[in-house]
Amino acid sequence: MDLATALRAFVRIVERGSMTAAASDLGVSQPAVSKLLRNLEAHAGARLIERNSRALRPTAQGLSLYEAAGGALAVIDAALEGVRSDVAAIGGSLRLHGPACIGEGHLHRIVANFQDRYPDVAVELILENRSVDLIHENVDLALRMGPPADQNTIVRRIGFSRRILVASPAYLCRRTG
Repeated sequence: MDLATALRAFVRIVERGSMTAAASDLGVSQPAVSKLLRNLEAHAGARLIERNSRALRPTAQGLSLYEAAGGALAVIDAALEGVRSDVAAIGGSLRLHGPACIGEGHLHRIVANFQDRYPDVAVELILENRSVDLIHENVDLALRMGPPADQNTIVRRIGFSRRILVASPAYLCRRTG
């Protein structure tokens, strides 16, 4: 059971006084809201809503949970909205350096997806097969293969590249004598 979804449904049921209205607000079916309520009641080990043919009302335990959950969900929603606005506010420039062999096959697509998500970030993609001095060349992020050039660099492994040297037996015989 997704506890957050069940709590959201429960709060809407109490606020609207109806499972049908709560379902409409949440964009789900009335049976789905009913199931969420049953699961929440089972999880809580208590009946949270008194039901009859004409009305719904919270029990004492339900009212207590409503007051706590409503406040907690409001705090969570505010925190998530803050994160969304921070993401929306991301802007500036990003200089990215990587080897041409990786960039041509992968980085162009990754950078395009990044710019779709963060259109206010100007990305300069530098593809060349040499190590750069990040500070001297004003590079924000570099992709490299092999060990780091200096110990002051923060390194995160994002993958590996396996290389295999192969040769035919006849070629090896000709070259080794």
